[in-house]
Amino acid sequence: MYIHEAIKVISQEAGMCITRRIWNELHLRKGVQGPSAKLKLTASPDNIIYVSVVEPHYRPNWSPTLADLVADDWAVCN
Repeated sequence: MYIHEAIKVISQEAGMCITRRIWNELHLRKGVQGPSAKLKLTASPDNIIYVSVVEPHYRPNWSPTLADLVADDWAVCN
């Protein structure tokens, strides 16, 4: 699905995040299971928080690339 579709789904369910399948596929090749990176949308000043299983801390104010915005491989995750 496209990013706007994934956002619409999680806006109706608290605690959900979104991820890209390509991110997971790249990390699966490295042996990482499950969502390797996900985005948590907030109404706080942190805006969109990028959470990675590779890095122990989250990064607020995620900035998407053009490829992220036009991708159709977005999925909903916990």
